Amino acid sequence: MFIEYTRSVGGVDLVTPYLESEVATISDLSPTVSNFILKNIRSVWQLELLLHMRTLGNSQTLDGHSAASIAQVLYMNPEVILGGLMHFEQCGLVKAVEPGVYVYAPVTRELEEAVKLTAQTYSSRRVAVVNLIFSQNASIPTSE
Repeated sequence: MFIEYTRSVGGVDLVTPYLESEVATISDLSPTVSNFILKNIRSVWQLELLLHMRTLGNSQTLDGHSAASIAQVLYMNPEVILGGLMHFEQCGLVKAVEPGVYVYAPVTRELEEAVKLTAQTYSSRRVAVVNLIFSQNASIPTSE
């Protein structure tokens, strides 16, 4: 059975159909995943960037990946990607091997486990993860 998920973006209601079994609420997320997202992830594109870096880190050499090459793969602006990588470096999730070149390198085993659980959860409960990310952004006051 399909249900409709509606969210408002810029005053426009966006409606997306999902199978009922795909929909999960924020409360369905594990505390590890919820806490990791709330502490380290500000947007869905950042989560996508982190998961991409994790994939690269597991499959390629430790020479690193430039913001420009990552931006090309993710179809994003290199400066935006660089900002995301700098944020993740401050969070202890990636490491700069030279200016503008990064590798996935969580500083603790707990961080690596949190990223792994978040990746698994994002794969199986995407709507709940996106809802959590949007909910934290909705609570940030704007300058209007």
